[in-house]
Amino acid sequence: MLNGRQLTLTVTNPSFDRPRTADISIHGGTPRTATAVTLAARDPHAHNTFENPHAVEPKEVSAHQFPPASVTRLTVALG
Repeated sequence: MLNGRQLTLTVTNPSFDRPRTADISIHGGTPRTATAVTLAARDPHAHNTFENPHAVEPKEVSAHQFPPASVTRLTVALG
């Protein structure tokens, strides 16, 4: 999704046991900064409960390596 000069991409790694790497090319703009926030846990079946509300929490990660069983939001500021 492009909002002004900010591009947001959502990347999913469906593998339960392997991280994935991706090369992302952006045409029509020059990336200035990028942040990646991932939602993942060691156990792909983990979920938050009232007893354990922090079992799965967003964490900043590398913008090109995606942990197993994860969803990552990439936010890229374009110049």
